[in-house]
Amino acid sequence: MPPVNRILAVDDNPINLEIIKELFAAEFELQLVDNGKDALKVAQECPPDVVLLDVMMPDLNGYEVCSHFKSDPTLRHSQVIMVSANTELQDRLQGYQTGADDYVTRPFNPDELYAKVCVNLRNKSIFDDARTQIEDFSGATAEVLELLSNLDQTESGKHLDRIRIYSRLLASELRQDSACSEIDEAFLRKLEQASPLHDVGKIALPDELLNKKEKLTSEERSQLERHTLIGHDILKGLVLKCPRTDFFSMAAEIARWHHESFDGSGYPDGLRKGEIPLAARIVKLVDVFDALTTHEPGAAPPDPVDVRDYLTGQVASKFDPRLLDAMLNCFDDLRTVCQMYQTEKSANL
Repeated sequence: MPPVNRILAVDDNPINLEIIKELFAAEFELQLVDNGKDALKVAQECPPDVVLLDVMMPDLNGYEVCSHFKSDPTLRHSQVIMVSANTELQDRLQGYQTGADDYVTRPFNPDELYAKVCVNLRNKSIFDDARTQIEDFSGATAEVLELLSNLDQTESGKHLDRIRIYSRLLASELRQDSACSEIDEAFLRKLEQASPLHDVGKIALPDELLNKKEKLTSEERSQLERHTLIGHDILKGLVLKCPRTDFFSMAAEIARWHHESFDGSGYPDGLRKGEIPLAARIVKLVDVFDALTTHEPGAAPPDPVDVRDYLTGQVASKFDPRLLDAMLNCFDDLRTVCQMYQTEKSANL
């Protein structure tokens, strides 16, 4: 039997805990506590996958408990969903600032809360799966685990999840082309594992640069572009250290060359056409698609159809024509995934 996911519910109101119990006890391993101190103690003994956390509690409030979780190396990967009657934007923002992964207001729809728990479990699985695979295949995991922890802070888990899904969809469609004998099940598996590491080099760049909203200077742009070389060096080191972990070689190629363009105008090496590894060409297209379909808080979600038309029209020379054809063929699936995440993000605002 597959392992049962573990939920820790923290609320000083027994009625609220009873509602949580009724909703989740049948399918999950559920722990119920009525205060923040006990929550941290229970979590240390048995780390939860998801924490359903009330905000207004005596002694340690929900914001303080969340900060403890996210600053603890053994608990930081638990997905924290704050469940509160506080509905003001300021309250939600404070929750996100303390590290919460999601925020649900009372009274909540049970189906919505259940769906949010499932989504957060899926996001968590990206990093859990990678850590487990590394442990299974290499035995020398300390540096890799630290790498994944740092990547978790630098890149949105949902972005990495989408890149993984989009890459699989696009590669699977391209596989139908008889000329693409390179794509087999092993390629698809390695692509799913490697694609979330495409921007791993950003962990070495300063937060001020990564978070800057204004237009970058030419010097800052050059510094940002170095993340491709840094990521490649990090992953090539892991290829040597963990030779049995076969997706690191593909990950290193993707990290270095996913900003190359089919017409030769990309960076860092100015490769063109078939000089660019196929996996890097795939991740370039889905990374741009994801960037253009992701909206800022308060803004209207971009229409995936407009993004599709832009990619196949105005900037088509940047991408492998076969990949653009494959994108058109599987566009309905890409759009479904995209709109699911757009709807989820809008619901969280």
